[in-house]
Amino acid sequence: MRVNSGSLLLVPSRNRLAQDAAALGGGAGQLLIQFLQKGAVSFPDRKTHFLQLRRDLNAPACGLATCAGLGHNFLSTRPQQSYFIAMRLFSPALFLLIGSAMVAPASPNPGRHSRQCVVVEAPNWTSKTGFLRAFERTGPGRDWKARGPAIPVVLGKNGLAWGRGLVGAETGSEPRKIEGDNKAPAGIFRLGPAFGYAPARDATWIRLRYVPLTKQIEGIDDSRSRYYNQLVDRSRVARVDWHSSEKMLRADNLYKWGVFVAHNATAQSGAGSCIFLHIWKNSSAATAGCTAMAERDLVQLLKWLDPAAHPLLVQMPRGEYPAFQSKFGLPAVDRALPTR
Repeated sequence: MRVNSGSLLLVPSRNRLAQDAAALGGGAGQLLIQFLQKGAVSFPDRKTHFLQLRRDLNAPACGLATCAGLGHNFLSTRPQQSYFIAMRLFSPALFLLIGSAMVAPASPNPGRHSRQCVVVEAPNWTSKTGFLRAFERTGPGRDWKARGPAIPVVLGKNGLAWGRGLVGAETGSEPRKIEGDNKAPAGIFRLGPAFGYAPARDATWIRLRYVPLTKQIEGIDDSRSRYYNQLVDRSRVARVDWHSSEKMLRADNLYKWGVFVAHNATAQSGAGSCIFLHIWKNSSAATAGCTAMAERDLVQLLKWLDPAAHPLLVQMPRGEYPAFQSKFGLPAVDRALPTR
């Protein structure tokens, strides 16, 4: 991702924006409320000027964006559908900048337009390991074809739990993911951006948006923070309101390369945060909730992932997958998991 110089724009959660809209009141507040509810706004008169509306179907719940000044381009890494609106209200000195993350209403088939699908299956809900398979197709309705062999991965220390993704899941005794449960999220999720230790100039081989990590970038896992489930640059935050976070630029190689998984894109408090695909410590070291693999496998995956193909991660226990595969036209996988 190329980032313009300038101040950091940190996008608050949808709930926080709704509160701000109510407090704002007037015509501007009504426009923001309408945007939060419908994902679009109407402009009642010529006194409101639309400067920019950007739709991004491939960004995660990350909240890292930059603004080089009024009227400049905005680059976002917020979730599935991100809209950045700059409205100029005809008052000599009044400019309203609104940055919001919207998740579209659940689609009957979230994978309808996807041409890349990453499937991670585990033997059961408590499994700490599984296998990743990559699939691709030439267009909607076409047959999925496997790309490469199955890749061994490690999952959460306590297995998996249903996460907050593109589709809901009716749960019985199956767990729901919560913050700090050390479980990998199960469900269907969008992928991107990528991140890593290398500067942007050395990561041009990655087609996903790329975020070069620095000592100041943190993943916020404090559910009381307005920046929950976002990557933020601490040095550019006016008021740090979190008490728990993860330094993304680590002393080891775990985040040398990674991909943000759009779990809990609306940043629901306590529902889990900052889920990645990243490099594993080793083949038996489970994670705090991420999906990790060998560096060579992750690099190959990064070379393949294409934002134009709307890549998805489908991750769940083996017994749950057939129902999702049938309902949403996901890739058919070999019922027999490889042995590790």
